[in-house]
Amino acid sequence: MIHCTGWIRLSGAAAAALLTMLGGGCMEMGSTGPSVTALNYDTHTGFPIASGAHERADCDTCHGDFNTFQQFTCVTCHEHAQEATDPIHVGVAAYSWSATSCFECHPDGQASAVDHTQLFPIGPGTTHAGISCATCHVDATNRKVVDCLTCHTATSTDPRHGTVGGYTRSSALCVRCHGDSQVNLVLTHLPFSIRLGTKHYRTSCLTCHPASRTDKPWAQDFTLFDCLSCHDQPETDSHHQGRAGYQYVSTTCVNSGCHQNGRNP
Repeated sequence: MIHCTGWIRLSGAAAAALLTMLGGGCMEMGSTGPSVTALNYDTHTGFPIASGAHERADCDTCHGDFNTFQQFTCVTCHEHAQEATDPIHVGVAAYSWSATSCFECHPDGQASAVDHTQLFPIGPGTTHAGISCATCHVDATNRKVVDCLTCHTATSTDPRHGTVGGYTRSSALCVRCHGDSQVNLVLTHLPFSIRLGTKHYRTSCLTCHPASRTDKPWAQDFTLFDCLSCHDQPETDSHHQGRAGYQYVSTTCVNSGCHQNGRNP
């Protein structure tokens, strides 16, 4: 057993590697030696060991088989035995029983389940079924960072959005309009028409539908709409003098029957 001033206690290959690195600066137990600046449980922020499932894990458990702390293993603990992990990862695209695969999906050490349908459909039979997690979630430390553009190239998406107002190639906008992986065609935007030749042709979708969904705050709620951001009250009031039942309210504009197709009656 080798003891260095500080909290690190190593044995085997890890201890030998540390001695080599320090040029023999550490001494046998009972001797004095230079202090070693190293990570502790609180500063080991690359992977949480101050709390959680791996709280105060022994260094050797993850790093003991290697001669550098840059290498690690996740599969030496009985909880992560292959016969235990394989069954619970059925259906997880690109899963493999390896440390790098573990860390890509569990950078915080938490066993968060792929209950993904409520966020974005990736189950069997869906357009995105069988796609590796890392293909869309390009930042392993932040699953909220999503990339749509690697697969959906400009060559394929630009021609399909020629009639869509406010379209730009942005992953954030992709999921705002396609939060359920759905495709809402301009032709089906009825009875309120936004087709070529109508007044609202190529008006940005998010101008008329500015509200986010409550279940998916990053996606747009297309059941709600706003007419008043473009149609200011003084001008609108002047056009409706003497109109029975007129109110300066978006739902009245459409649901009254006066402008349900986006045109003047």
